[in-house]
Amino acid sequence: MEGARQFQDREWGGHMLMECDDPVTIHKFCSMLPAFVFQVHPVIPVEDAVRGELEVIAWRDGLKGK
Repeated sequence: MEGARQFQDREWGGHMLMECDDPVTIHKFCSMLPAFVFQVHPVIPVEDAVRGELEVIAWRDGLKGK
């Protein structure tokens, strides 16, 4: 699902929550409004985050013996 979900404006500042399957869509949106400064923070499902953390922990633990 793609599209803007929420927007909060406080006198030329605020937050927007967007959802899409392709990160290029977010990049294109930010590029079409060059006068604004954007910070993009990807959000992933908790299960994917935990799996990624466990992989990194295993990799880091493997460095201890080297």
